[in-house]
Amino acid sequence: MITRLLLYNLAPALSFISLIVAAHFTKQKNVLPFLRAASFLLAIYKAAFYIVKNARGDLTVPVEISAVSYFIVPVIVAFRIRRAYTPAAFLGIASGLGFFLFYAAAGFTVSGGVSLKELIIGIISHGYLFFTGTALFTRCVFPKKESVKIWLAMLAILCWALLFYDVEQRGITFIYYVIKPQFLFVFSSPSANLSAAVAYYATLCALFYGAVKLFFFCNNGRALSDGHDLSQTADAHPAH
Repeated sequence: MITRLLLYNLAPALSFISLIVAAHFTKQKNVLPFLRAASFLLAIYKAAFYIVKNARGDLTVPVEISAVSYFIVPVIVAFRIRRAYTPAAFLGIASGLGFFLFYAAAGFTVSGGVSLKELIIGIISHGYLFFTGTALFTRCVFPKKESVKIWLAMLAILCWALLFYDVEQRGITFIYYVIKPQFLFVFSSPSANLSAAVAYYATLCALFYGAVKLFFFCNNGRALSDGHDLSQTADAHPAH
């Protein structure tokens, strides 16, 4: 039992470390052809997964940020949609980091509800997202004006989640805390509940704003250290 619990922490943690090492040693290599092939495979697998489940009468729609990113990132990379590389890199890194950090710290808490097969598939899928996001991040220069694309992508995902969240029975997931803040409504006064919701969403927006700023700060800082002239950057493009 203890071994099983530790597995849900150690397997994701070791996989995450391996991905970081792999990203470091392949940063000077052209891995994008490999990633395009992997993107096609992941998109086909995820599409087949949802088609089969729904065909069997098990109504299922992806609403989690990473679940939606399984389709957004592979399509952008597979079809070389360069104008969308910025949100693809951000979503890939954010989804991968969220998954691996959660499981490395608290994977044992979900061992009863997540099978070993689901854990392995999750590691592979989120490993793809993280590695692909990192590959785009280290190979492209993203101008700060493209931050609007990240905000629009996240807004679109949240609207999608809000629209389809209740079409099936779900447990409490991450996206629930973003689009359904009923857990905040603990006061008898409606105005107090409204104030709590406003403060909550203001905090979320501030944290997301900081994450986006950090994304561009690190990307542009890396480009400057490599001698890239940011004044010549109009759109996201390869740095090498």
